[in-house]
Amino acid sequence: MLTRIGRRSPKGATPLPSTTSRLCFHFLVLTAARSGEARNATWQEIDARRRLWTIPAERMKTKAAQRVPLSGEAMIVLEQARRLDDGSGLLFSSPVRTGRPLSNMTLSKLLRTSGIAARTTAHGFRSAFRDWCAETARPRELAEAALAHAVGRVEGAYFRSGLLERHSGVSDVPGLCYPGLP
Repeated sequence: MLTRIGRRSPKGATPLPSTTSRLCFHFLVLTAARSGEARNATWQEIDARRRLWTIPAERMKTKAAQRVPLSGEAMIVLEQARRLDDGSGLLFSSPVRTGRPLSNMTLSKLLRTSGIAARTTAHGFRSAFRDWCAETARPRELAEAALAHAVGRVEGAYFRSGLLERHSGVSDVPGLCYPGLP
């Protein structure tokens, strides 16, 4: 059986849970977000016109709001997710628990059923993004801002830019997408 994004559902999986978790996973990879940030994302946080996702401070590990530019691919994922909207306000709501976000084990299960769990984790794609930034000579501060990492005490006291304009070009660079994603 084919899912809405054109991939075969894992044996025994129903198309809707498989589609929802795949969309969430792709969004996570395309935005270099943490699992919880992607799973709990809401439509209210998305500014489609500006192609921007603003994650509120209370959902961030650093307790500071994060602005994430959305690539063309991320916007396509959101268009597909909109078709599955259950009215809860969540981008990727649980098809099993109505009105609730996907569970924290959903993406791990997706990696297991896709046969790549032995080689990676959902969080591992953040590490791969950081490696890619270093290997393609992206400035360190740009990579750290994109990952919403806290900057050291002295440097952080003087550095207040989120580098949004420069960050927006990172996600649209060819080769950033990962072949073989579930």
